[in-house]
Amino acid sequence: MTLFAYFGEVLLLDVSEQAGSEISYAHLAKAMEPFQDFPGTMPIRFLIRAGSKEEKSLTSDALLFLHSLGTVLVGLDTDRLDRPGANFVEEFLRENTIVWLLNLDLKAVDIRARYTLTAFPVLPDAPGDCPARAILLEDTGAQE
Repeated sequence: MTLFAYFGEVLLLDVSEQAGSEISYAHLAKAMEPFQDFPGTMPIRFLIRAGSKEEKSLTSDALLFLHSLGTVLVGLDTDRLDRPGANFVEEFLRENTIVWLLNLDLKAVDIRARYTLTAFPVLPDAPGDCPARAILLEDTGAQE
């Protein structure tokens, strides 16, 4: 396991106003609209605020979109990536070496701010899912 994915600039995408049980490409594209003039390179780590603990899953077009951006990490505030009984999303992420974080507390995170993610896997050599401690550091723009 490489730790590269767990450290670096991250973008919060808020899809909490979107109805339904799936997070699609259209939802992600709409959530990215405020960042069209994003200074510098678009981050390759994304946190998605679904805004509820109800079952929400990423659709195949959302996965392909994230993959096309070179995504190395995706995090959600829900407790699963897929519909109950399915494992397509996890398989896709695993096959494409994209790390995922679940059950994130994103309620108080300002979507307009820039953040650096620092996440520490507890059992980095364990097969499959592993718990992690994730911390967001807000970029204040201060220069030394």
